[in-house]
Amino acid sequence: MRHFFQKKIGSITRWLELVLGFILAIIVVLLVIRYFAVHLPYILEGNQDLTSILGFFLEIAVALEFIKMLAQQTPETVIEVLLFAISKELIIMQTTQLENLAGIACIAALFATRKFLFFKSDETERIVMRASSTVASANRLADVHIPASADATLGEVVADAVVKSGHTISIGALAEFEDCALRVDSIHDKKITRVEIISFQRQEEN
Repeated sequence: MRHFFQKKIGSITRWLELVLGFILAIIVVLLVIRYFAVHLPYILEGNQDLTSILGFFLEIAVALEFIKMLAQQTPETVIEVLLFAISKELIIMQTTQLENLAGIACIAALFATRKFLFFKSDETERIVMRASSTVASANRLADVHIPASADATLGEVVADAVVKSGHTISIGALAEFEDCALRVDSIHDKKITRVEIISFQRQEEN
């Protein structure tokens, strides 16, 4: 029951974040329209400073990446927000050589983090259920799709998958599916008693 309410509260906050992202997107569009309405004559006359134009649109880019982060909430989007923010400071602000070097080092570190430290397991949600729970209840509570009979138990599904893969049923044994995995969390008297559902967060294709 606790996991059920945690899931529901998580869903509510997720929708609130999406609404916030939608509101921010509208504000960004209005700001761009207002910017062109006010500054376009000066741009056409050549009286607008290029640095200020770049500054405005880099701020818009940071805002768009922040909206994307609210919508997807992955380590990748967090890195992109930081990259745009640091790049804006390096391009627009009057910084010293030491500050430029520090900014470049930060960007390099962010790229290295994205390249070498991000794994699929960084983007998961985990729920532990009794092995006697049915696949239907697990799919509903964890918001996943376990490809098995709705009346089958989690213990039966994970045990069958582990045996078919040629592994021994033990704590930590894993059965992977398209959007989730089942992991043996507890065994008592050689019988699986608890199963951990690892739900991979779905991401939209770029």
